[in-house]
Amino acid sequence: MWVKSLLAFPDKDFDIRKGSYMCQASEKGDVGILVELLAAGADTNEKSLNCEKRPLHICAEYGHLDALATLLNYGADIDQLDAHKRTAMHFASQQGHDSLIQWLIDHGAHADQIEMDGYSPLHVASCLGYEKVCKSLLTIGKAEVNLLSNDSWSSLHMAVSYGHLEIVKMLLSFGAYHSKKTAEGETALHMASAKGFTDMVQVLLDHGTHVESCNNHEATPMHYAVFYGHIKVVYCLLKAGASINFLHLPAISCPVNLSAMRGDQDMMDLLRCAGCVVRKDTAFLLHLRKNISAQYRDEISRFPSLRDLCIWKIRLVLAPDLQRKTRLLPLPEVLKDIIVLSHLKIS
Repeated sequence: MWVKSLLAFPDKDFDIRKGSYMCQASEKGDVGILVELLAAGADTNEKSLNCEKRPLHICAEYGHLDALATLLNYGADIDQLDAHKRTAMHFASQQGHDSLIQWLIDHGAHADQIEMDGYSPLHVASCLGYEKVCKSLLTIGKAEVNLLSNDSWSSLHMAVSYGHLEIVKMLLSFGAYHSKKTAEGETALHMASAKGFTDMVQVLLDHGTHVESCNNHEATPMHYAVFYGHIKVVYCLLKAGASINFLHLPAISCPVNLSAMRGDQDMMDLLRCAGCVVRKDTAFLLHLRKNISAQYRDEISRFPSLRDLCIWKIRLVLAPDLQRKTRLLPLPEVLKDIIVLSHLKIS
């Protein structure tokens, strides 16, 4: 074994306790080498040059359960920290090692230990989409589902932001606060609306998330969805009763004006049909966009007519199978064409 060769090396300056051999053996998961090193006096808490990771952290990261158990048998601290205050639980969660997570919990590892930025193992698993790890942390480890990071992000914020729908449902079932805000004032609904996750938006709304919640700059989920051009999300928010006229805010904050600045004609048509008012003081904004129709610029101060509102109500009732259902109505073909507005892609 190479360990015996090292021990026989005649260099008087050699000291096995000062090397990184434990970390190297932990990365390989070689239990035999670890036992030889430990028998020769190696430190179970030896620091690597990489963020002061300990052998236990490295075993957890690479999923070496037998090597990790060996270290614990020789006295390693199961909750020892690296330079960023991460534990073995963080590293196992980061790599999705569910069986290792369960083993660590069974042997006393703390499920809610936070690292230097305030993130717990559940934050990590929720962000990376490891559903089994999240379930183990919540059921076996009794992890706190509403633990907040230094910037007030919960595990739900992480799961929503990265689009992990099943984890979002799981966290909500374990009592996650769906209306909790980050340091920027954003709720999970803001994040889902910004990313265009329609199914996730609907799940959050079904759980009672406040559709009119504002961030630190008075922007609602509707603003986010319009700004990023997610017309399906806008439609979903409208059905939930979201406001579209914000007359107390600067003109540019009106959703229809945001869509105009983006040149999103479909979004403008949808918002106008829903009753969104375009204010006169935004004419100069709309003229900056050459691809906005002249008719829209000329009608800048027009309030929604009764016809617009009626069409919108019909669309709400018939969606999402709008075109097929509309054709079955006992109405003139011209009116059917107006209701369908087939160039709007919202179904």
